[in-house]
Amino acid sequence: EYFQKEAPKDFILVELDFPRKKKIPEKLAAKNRELAAKYEIRGYPTILLCSPDGVPYGKTGYKAGGPEGYVEHLRSIKKAALQLKEIENELTGLKGIDRARKLDQKLKIAEVLGSRIDPVKIGQEIQSLDSDNKAGLKFKYQSREILGRIEKNITQGEDPDKILKEIEGLLGTLKPLKEELQRAQFMRGWIYAKAKND
Repeated sequence: EYFQKEAPKDFILVELDFPRKKKIPEKLAAKNRELAAKYEIRGYPTILLCSPDGVPYGKTGYKAGGPEGYVEHLRSIKKAALQLKEIENELTGLKGIDRARKLDQKLKIAEVLGSRIDPVKIGQEIQSLDSDNKAGLKFKYQSREILGRIEKNITQGEDPDKILKEIEGLLGTLKPLKEELQRAQFMRGWIYAKAKND
């Protein structure tokens, strides 16, 4: 009842049903499959927040916290989308460190939204804009790029000792970057546990 009362204050609700056991008409099932492909739905439930013309600006799923928490979660996504739009407008004409900082903000908000923005491409632009690392952004995005490559090597079954050596070389330099440091330590622990049975 809370959700049904509160959510329509901010959103027009549309439900598409993809039943597993219940039989639905083939025409409806075909339309559902078409929409699932269009919006790249990978699991259920998937909640898309869209503009009036059907362009998604946010993607989420189940969240604990009951209807009150969920309505607040949806509102926070909407707020982040508005912030992202403001940042896009502010980026016009920005150069150098100011642009790098604004792009960093853009990526943080895009992560909240589950947006399709290419973080590698933007990260590379940030690195070139902060080439002397004055804002601390070049090193942050270089580290993320290296960690992304290491993760890929792990999933492709590269030599665990080679990967560990690369992680160990990176760990000492990651101390000011808590999120990246935690990610590297997790990868190291995973390799010891899974690949080396240690």
